[in-house]
Amino acid sequence: MATAPGPRPRLTPSGLATLAIAVVAVAIGRVFGVLELYIAAGALVALVTLGFLTVAWQGLPLTAQRWVHPPVVTVGDVGRVDLTLTNPRRRRAPSVTLTEPVGANETARLAVAPLPGGDQVEATYRVPARRRGVLTLGPMELRRSDLAGVASIGAVVAPAVEIAVAPRTHELTMPDLGRGVLGRHLLVQAQRLGTGEFHSLRDYATGDEPRLIDWRASARTDGLKVRQNTTEGVRRCIVVLDSDASSYVGDDGAEAFERAVEAAASLVHSADRSGLTTRLVCGSAT
Repeated sequence: MATAPGPRPRLTPSGLATLAIAVVAVAIGRVFGVLELYIAAGALVALVTLGFLTVAWQGLPLTAQRWVHPPVVTVGDVGRVDLTLTNPRRRRAPSVTLTEPVGANETARLAVAPLPGGDQVEATYRVPARRRGVLTLGPMELRRSDLAGVASIGAVVAPAVEIAVAPRTHELTMPDLGRGVLGRHLLVQAQRLGTGEFHSLRDYATGDEPRLIDWRASARTDGLKVRQNTTEGVRRCIVVLDSDASSYVGDDGAEAFERAVEAAASLVHSADRSGLTTRLVCGSAT
């Protein structure tokens, strides 16, 4: 929870303009001897003074609490910010406006009606996650002004927080030994590497690991014999991503890098869901 640290009222641009008009009215009234202009100038000054004193007396008594759900969102999803505004005083709090920057280009604005003493109000706004990265929310500010809009008072009631926006992921079918082009290639490699238990003997083929040659069996035949082992399936997955965005050339280099990040995230997500021991390696190709 954060409270306003002694906010001070200030004149708004409308208030400053009103005082300037009052000064001009006094000057013209003195030059031309128009009494009505003195009266009008006095009324304008009184309006500004009354508005300033009203804002200063009422102050900004509200406190605020904020919860962000979830702290990590995925591109394309929508986060949620829950707010609770409380009036800890006995007297009625005036209407206020809550503003909070959402990223660099958007702002959340909420109008809060007058709140009775000791009461509280809840509000919610949505945070769209449009691009991967870190999205900064806040700081949250409460501001109120008098009825004429000549004076206002504001204070930060909640500090800035960050939301991590993760890349979008797609569910991918991981390769299975013996199925598809990659699966058949992995099966051949697994058989040649001999990662499983001994199954049988077969003739040596180009590319077989020399350590799999059974020299005793080979001595009893005219050719080399290698041990045929059982296959254990795919257990590990290593995903390599070139994290140097400048290496993605072309007019859409930045978008190409984002697509590469999305593809890498999808592979890691799918491999992990398939129970594979997964590792992500990031680095520059240079």
